[in-house]
Amino acid sequence: MTWLAHAFKAAFQQHHKALLPALRPLLPRDGVVLDAGAHAGQFAFLFARLVPDGRVYAFEPGSYARSILRVAAAVKRGPVSVRPEGLAEAPGESTLQVPVKPPGSVRFGVAHTGAPEGDGPHVADPVRVTTVDAFAAHAGLTRLDFIKADIEGANCGCCRAPSTASPPIGRACSWR
Repeated sequence: MTWLAHAFKAAFQQHHKALLPALRPLLPRDGVVLDAGAHAGQFAFLFARLVPDGRVYAFEPGSYARSILRVAAAVKRGPVSVRPEGLAEAPGESTLQVPVKPPGSVRFGVAHTGAPEGDGPHVADPVRVTTVDAFAAHAGLTRLDFIKADIEGANCGCCRAPSTASPPIGRACSWR
């Protein structure tokens, strides 16, 4: 699938609408959500529907996925702020391994940090990571209502990182 097809799907399709009833009671209209591993924005834009008077911070460190996410955010125009870093247990640098399909396009939905997996080719994408604490302080957040983490194995570290210095967190949810 090409970049244009990925961008079109991200901007005009929503695959998780069935989760709206389950998520609605967890989020106030002015809620603050961190979407760690936002990918092309499916969950970020779902959360945006639930917090129209709030803010969704969509963290996507991968350059390919983030380029699609930015296009979708511009088309959808909601309370979504695209962040060019990942969330992790400690701030710093990491490498995102992005598998390449035989025709040469990337399989950005299965990108991960750490060593390349499998026999196929990978593109190494250097990425910045930060912590929930550091981001909350930088953004001046006084609360976090929900954290969604789909960050390829680093989910526990991201949610373990908040300290007593963090704003109160309402809910955290990890997808794998």
